[in-house]
Amino acid sequence: MADKRRINVNLVELSAAFGINFPDQDAYFGLKTGDVVWITDETHRELEKLWEKIPDISDPPAALDALISQRADMAEWQQEELRDDARVDGSPI
Repeated sequence: MADKRRINVNLVELSAAFGINFPDQDAYFGLKTGDVVWITDETHRELEKLWEKIPDISDPPAALDALISQRADMAEWQQEELRDDARVDGSPI
C-alpha cells in the first residue's frame, strides 16, 4: 500500500477549478503541494516552442529553466507560469 501523506489544500481554489470552465485555460492539482495551478493555452504553446529550442543535452530541465530566465520580454509571473506548466508536463524544474 502506498505511503499516506498530508497536504494542505485550498478548498476554495479546488472548488473553483471544478466549477469554472474557461475555454483557453486549464486547472491542475499539485499532488505534492496541494496547489491548484492554472495554465493558459498561450503559455502551453510558448512552453512547446521553448522545448523545441533545447537540443539533446544531459539536463533538459536546467536548460529549459535557463531559457525561461533569459526571457527579458516576460514578466516574472509569466516565467513562473511557464515553470508551472513544465512541472505539469512532468519536468522536474
